[in-house]
Amino acid sequence: MKAIIILIAIFFIIVSVVQADSFRCGSRVVSTGDSKADVIVKCGPPDYSEVVSFSVSETSVTKIEAFYYNCGEGRFVHVLTFKGSILVGIKPTGGYGSGPERCE
Repeated sequence: MKAIIILIAIFFIIVSVVQADSFRCGSRVVSTGDSKADVIVKCGPPDYSEVVSFSVSETSVTKIEAFYYNCGEGRFVHVLTFKGSILVGIKPTGGYGSGPERCE
């Protein structure tokens, strides 16, 4: 019995981690590792975007950019973070959106 409870707990932990790395735009899903172009094709242009910082190494400078998607009234605004042209982070901002539902 304890083994089953542990397996169920592990399952829910894995599911919650997987969901944190993806974002639903209507009927489409984007995930970390996707390109910025794929995100724009699937989700449309962001409601707001900004350059957050730059990552500097000995050989290159990479732009860190944030795309904000307003998911609608009573739903969280989500920020998608890009390093260069690759999606590296997805998280809710903690603030609520407004207007019609946009993200399912």
